[in-house]
Amino acid sequence: MLKKQWYILGLLALSASLVGALFIGQTTLHLNDVLNGNPFTWQIISQARLPRLISAVLIGVLSGWSGLLLQLVLRTPLVDASLLGFINGSQFLSILIFVLLPTSLTYNVWIGAVTGICLVIGWQFLHATQLTKAGLLLMGITTAMGFQALTLIASQGTGIPLPTLGTVTWAKISHLSMIGLAGLIVITYWWDQFKFFALPSTQLKILNIPEKKIQLTLLLVSAAWSGASTSIIGVIFFLGVIIPAIVRALWPALTTQELFIPVAILGALLLVNADTLARTLFAPRELPTAAILLAVTSPLMLTLLWKAYR
Repeated sequence: MLKKQWYILGLLALSASLVGALFIGQTTLHLNDVLNGNPFTWQIISQARLPRLISAVLIGVLSGWSGLLLQLVLRTPLVDASLLGFINGSQFLSILIFVLLPTSLTYNVWIGAVTGICLVIGWQFLHATQLTKAGLLLMGITTAMGFQALTLIASQGTGIPLPTLGTVTWAKISHLSMIGLAGLIVITYWWDQFKFFALPSTQLKILNIPEKKIQLTLLLVSAAWSGASTSIIGVIFFLGVIIPAIVRALWPALTTQELFIPVAILGALLLVNADTLARTLFAPRELPTAAILLAVTSPLMLTLLWKAYR
């Protein structure tokens, strides 16, 4: 009963955040103008505020779910796409493709998803999943920093702007929605097998559970979601770690399947409010939403690492 009450509170908080974000910004909107059909007000809502809010919700949900999938198959709560280098690598490869094929910029969300998938295939080829948890983390951070440096060099040299929520369009939202839905359909096929990943690999073999196949499938879905999200908002560090960690701290007894709903609510709540702060904190100057999120997630990530390696 208490869990349901928390869910309701979370949904109410998300609804309030969405309404507030819709009206608050560089230009404050008024309810009377909305009800009276003011064309200027509705243009701001339909072309700027609403696409931005929907994309923030989608990215928050997919970031949390992506982290959950990675933590499930790699059996460690201290990992997400940013710590494995998938996000930075996807951004760099996307920029590289845009330099070679400038017309492909229209399909940047799909390109982000595909580059994420390519990185997982390369990552599997290196047998990175066989590393220890500490080795996995160090390899991922090193890879992420290397790709980040290459991204900065490439973006400065070509003049291609890094992605932000300020440039989101309805077309990008539709592409992100399709990728999110496709990934969700794929993971539901293995949904009942999630519980077996609480067991060691030797027991999965005895139970005839195709661990490697499930692992690769979920890694590909996670990377596709992360790459597609990165193509819209840019690089967000630690979000896929922090969101599930907060939910687990509130309800430590929840299974992975039960975590999906609260993680989705919390992810959307964080992204929407972070974007509202980014738009309004120093208005009319806009801050990167990723920077606001990093200011929140960094101290939380340090706390998690301290607890894990104390």
